[in-house]
Order: sequence, then structure tokens, then C-alpha cells
Amino acid sequence: MQQNQNYTTLGAFFDDSNNLESSNPGIVAGAFSILSEDCEFRYFPKRIPLEDLCSWFKKQPNERQYRFARLTNIDLRKTPLFIPFFVPDLIKSYVSSCPVPPEKVCVFVDGIMAHSHKEYLRNVLSKDFNKVTVEWVVKREREMARRPKEKRIYVPRGLSMADILANSLCTGEYPPKNLGYNPEVKVDEASFLQLSRSL
Repeated sequence: MQQNQNYTTLGAFFDDSNNLESSNPGIVAGAFSILSEDCEFRYFPKRIPLEDLCSWFKKQPNERQYRFARLTNIDLRKTPLFIPFFVPDLIKSYVSSCPVPPEKVCVFVDGIMAHSHKEYLRNVLSKDFNKVTVEWVVKREREMARRPKEKRIYVPRGLSMADILANSLCTGEYPPKNLGYNPEVKVDEASFLQLSRSL
């Protein structure tokens, strides 16, 4: 992966596939971008077309990548806040592909996150980054001021992409080939479950 040394901040966006009632494994996906525009909050449709996701990665493949992990542990799936435990491993996998590691990271997680989970992420990630920002974002639909009948969600672009990414990976609609990197990350779900009980 090529990377310009001027890109010092990593945007990291995380969501899950929301299929916890299914017997199929869930997916926790992370979309990564070193473009500041992807961290800006804007209005987007609640459902992003799959074509938009494909073009988002394809348009600037050197600046955007993704990683994902499978969620198979039944007890872990029942915990209300499991995404944060996957974040460090997914970020580590991405950063290992960077010739010039980013100095800062801005983490955006879909859903409400406890203060203890935010502190956990800050403590873990501060070992590899000079500055760590962690935000949780709830994708609530809002009415547009100029278009009162049109509701959209107010989120960073990268988080809207992580949403459709997790769901399309789960359904098998988005299995790209020849990426030049392996997007699947193996994780220790048992240790995540233990950690969830201590925070």
C-alpha cells in the first residue's frame, strides 16, 4: 500500500452486521481512511447502495482499506457492547500494511459505548498512536432543513460505509478479490468475553 507521509491521521470506522438473531456468524467490520474528508459529519441516506461502497474503495484504493472479523461466540454476541473489543486487532492489521504508520487515530464506533469501553480503547491504542480520539455515533434519522420530508442520518462518511460493509460481507454480497491484502482478521473471542466481564 502506498501512503503519502503528509497523511498522519487515520480515520477508523466500525460497525457490525446486526444479525445477532441469526445462526450465521456475525461480522464486525472496520473501514479505514487516511482522507480527512471521510471523518467529516454529513447527511447520508440511511441505506447506502452497495455500488457506492464499491466505488468508495475503488476510487482511492491507496487511501482506503477495510478489515473484518467473524463473531461466532454465542455469549459474546449476547453482550450489548462487543464492537470495541474487536477494534484494536482490526486497526493493528491495517497499520501493519502501512509503510508510514499514522501518528493519530480517530475511532468512530456505531452505537452507544460505555465510558469504560472508551477508556479501554484509548489506553490500548495510545501505545501505537501519539493521539487517540474515540467517538460513538448513533445513526438516528433526522429531517433535512431544506427537505423536511427527506430523512437522513448525520454521520462521518466512513461510518456509513462501515455499516453497509458489515452487512454486505455477512450476506456475501461484497466478496472482492485481488485486493492485495487479506481483509479477514482472526481474533480471540474468548478473551474478548473475559474482558467484557471486567469492564
